[in-house]
Amino acid sequence: MNLRRLSCKLEVACDKHHDNGLILNKIAFCGYHFFSVFKRERMIMDKLRVAFIGTGRISDLHALAYLDDERTDIAAVCDRSIELAEARGRRWDVPEDRIFSDYHEMLARPGIDLVEILLPHHLHYQATLDAVAAGKHVSVQKPMALTIPQADEMVAAAKAAGVTLKVYENFIFYPPVQR
Repeated sequence: MNLRRLSCKLEVACDKHHDNGLILNKIAFCGYHFFSVFKRERMIMDKLRVAFIGTGRISDLHALAYLDDERTDIAAVCDRSIELAEARGRRWDVPEDRIFSDYHEMLARPGIDLVEILLPHHLHYQATLDAVAAGKHVSVQKPMALTIPQADEMVAAAKAAGVTLKVYENFIFYPPVQR
C-alpha cells in the first residue's frame, strides 16, 4: 500500500461521519472532529486549544477555520523563524508568551489540546512522535510520512498515547478524486 492510499484510508476512517461531499479548504472539519473527541473525553469543553508547528503560507488557510469557529482558539504558534511566528501570532491574537521558535518548548506547555503540524514532509514523522509523546492530539498534512514503517510507527505511537492522529487530505471528498 502506498502512502497516498494509506493517508486516504486514514482520512476516510476519521471522516466517515461527513456526508456533505466536498470539503473545501475550510479546515475546520479537523477541528470539528477533534472537538467531538474532546467532548466525549471531557464531557464539557469551553474551547479546543490549537497550536501550530510551522507558520508558513499554508498556516493562514488553517488559521481561517480555527479563527472562524467560536469553539476553537489558536493557543500557541511555533516556527524556526521567530519573526514569522511573531507576525502570525500577532495576526491571530496569540499571547507573546505562547510564541516559540522551538516546538519542544511549546509542546511542554500546558493549555494545548491539538497540534497542527504544518512542516515540510520530511519533518512530519519526528514532530508527530514528539507531539503524541507530549500527550497532544495531532493533525498532520499528507503525506503523513516518507515511508510505510514511519507511518505505522506514528499510528502506533498515537494509539499508545491515547491521542487522535488525523491525517489531513484536503481533497478527499472532491468529486474528481473520488472517481
